[in-house]
Amino acid sequence: MATQGVRVECVKGGGDLNYFLYWLGAERGVSTGTTDRGVAESMLAAFIVERGRIFSSANTRRKEARSGDREQLEEAIAIYVISRHRIETLTGNAPLSVTDALRFYLDEHVRPHKKLAGRVVKRKQIAEFAADFLNAHFGGRLVRDIVDDDFIHDQTGYILKRARGELARSEGAPIRKAVGSTARRELGVLIAALKHCATVKDPKTGKKRLALDDVPKIPRPRDGRERDRWLTYDEEATLRAAAPAGPPINSTGKPQRLSRIHRFMVLALEDGARKEAIERLTWPQVDFESDRVVPPGVTKGTVDYRNPNEPESNKRRAKVRMTGASRAMLERAFKERRSDIGFVLDEPGNIRGAFESAVKRSGLQAVSPHTLRHTWATRASQNGVSMEEIAVQLADSPQTVERTYLHHSPDHLKNAVNWRDKEAAGKAKGETI
Repeated sequence: MATQGVRVECVKGGGDLNYFLYWLGAERGVSTGTTDRGVAESMLAAFIVERGRIFSSANTRRKEARSGDREQLEEAIAIYVISRHRIETLTGNAPLSVTDALRFYLDEHVRPHKKLAGRVVKRKQIAEFAADFLNAHFGGRLVRDIVDDDFIHDQTGYILKRARGELARSEGAPIRKAVGSTARRELGVLIAALKHCATVKDPKTGKKRLALDDVPKIPRPRDGRERDRWLTYDEEATLRAAAPAGPPINSTGKPQRLSRIHRFMVLALEDGARKEAIERLTWPQVDFESDRVVPPGVTKGTVDYRNPNEPESNKRRAKVRMTGASRAMLERAFKERRSDIGFVLDEPGNIRGAFESAVKRSGLQAVSPHTLRHTWATRASQNGVSMEEIAVQLADSPQTVERTYLHHSPDHLKNAVNWRDKEAAGKAKGETI
């Protein structure tokens, strides 16, 4: 045991199980007095923080040369931390861990609303996912012990570890890299959890679990530039070239199916649909004969991204007309379909990995699946499509669309600029404006 590092271990003694705190060189450790591993790990975290604070002083560093002094000091720190925790527990002032703060928030605020509207279900899923990643990073750390470096350190900070794909929701779960906006949303869940504990009383004790002044200021990444990024006509062509359709028959004479990423690219760029809506799109939602008569220049057929078999989400979906490019792709994909009721992309799995590979091949920078939706709306506005039509296509509110895309419209502020000239011209002619 003496060769192992700082840890807590479950030890059986006198017929009872108990967690002991050990440190480097300690053979017998110190009893935490608890059978709850989470509580024991909170004490361990507090021990590490307190030890780091004390050993950072110059006087203590000089004493470290004498191992006996160090071992005695570490034992004293362990006893102090455990005693402090026991006193805080007895007085009802037990410190709050990050794990507990997230659990209280989910149990008391998020989960009770799961049977309401579909958008609440979606919010619940986001909060659950965020809590898993946050717990993977913080473990049993106490709220009072977290510092800025826990989030922004250039090697061990949460934001960087999520960006590198170093955190998983659970052991064995797939690990995916997260863009800055995702980490920002997850840290928003932590902020909400801490504010919940500082404003809502514990139903058992009638006390708030955290003082509002003790809620730490949590640094979050800015909204990534991907969010406002849109592709020019040439950039779109470059990205499409990185996920080509390929001929139906390859060079060896064998049939060649359209790739998932090509199908996704076409629908995202032609329809402006959300990533999740395209991933979940099934063939019954595609109607090649929906329009008996269409005006000249309008392609026949519709794609209904609204799936009646899925719960309603706050990210609404639309029924849109096919374009020439989307119909051509869908006709070929339909011939290659594996099932009449199957998925247009063959399976509903996440397309992000294939998308990131295509972006890398294209050489473009800061492009996410959302960029394609933003591209559709931005260039539609630039080409004079009304805000109302864009809102219908995107299934967004007119207010959101105007706030985001109106400045791209060629008519934006035209009247605000031209009224002076019109007034001056009218006065010159003796007209009353």
